[in-house]
Amino acid sequence: TMTLDACVSLSKRLIAEGYFVVSAVSIPYEHDMFVNLERFTPALDDFIALVSKVDAIVSVDTLTVHLSDCFDIPT
Repeated sequence: TMTLDACVSLSKRLIAEGYFVVSAVSIPYEHDMFVNLERFTPALDDFIALVSKVDAIVSVDTLTVHLSDCFDIPT
């Protein structure tokens, strides 16, 4: 499991490289290229729909990685 500090650090690095970061869990970080979608994914089917629409996934959560694999989304 990643700590919140590690999540913030990773988000900052990805944004510095030009990535747009979307999180489905609450991370204490604000930036124009960071969006927290936790409030939009209260149920598993909402989260699955979100995962199905992204271009790539970076996750430490195995469910997210398995879902992305189902949709042929690179991890």
